[in-house]
Amino acid sequence: MTPLPAILIALGFLGAAYTASLDPETLAWPRFLVFLGVGIAGVVWLKRRQKAAATDPEAVASGRAALDETIAQVIDDLAQIDARKTSLDGDALRAEIDDRLRAPLARFADARGSMIAHSGMTAYAAVMSAFASGERALNRAWSASADGYTGEAHASLTRALAAFRDTRRLLDSH
Repeated sequence: MTPLPAILIALGFLGAAYTASLDPETLAWPRFLVFLGVGIAGVVWLKRRQKAAATDPEAVASGRAALDETIAQVIDDLAQIDARKTSLDGDALRAEIDDRLRAPLARFADARGSMIAHSGMTAYAAVMSAFASGERALNRAWSASADGYTGEAHASLTRALAAFRDTRRLLDSH
């Protein structure tokens, strides 16, 4: 993609700001409005481009496939960690979470935009609410293990796994 919309936004708004700063008492309105118009045109162009990309059927299908694959990977990896949690000390538990779950969680979050075009805003809200619950529980497990609260870390892992399984159930239903 061409960076032209971003260039127009920067040029327009920086030009308008510079024009306004030259002499605030006698603002050169025609020049100011031209720069402002260029910036606004860049914003409109960028938004239209983003909307077209978000509703492209191939991108939506690819994003949906990424959601399905990554949530399956998160559940599988987290289930393995949860099954071994009693044999992991705090450092090992945090390392497992970081090494195995950080990348797929980021991929899921990056692909979430396709869900709106595929399933609508209501489904998006339900899925992302469950996903956010899983992330919060996983973060709690990580923090509790760092603070030496092993029981809370283990309970939070189990809650995270349940929330991610709920995320998958919601994805499958839409």
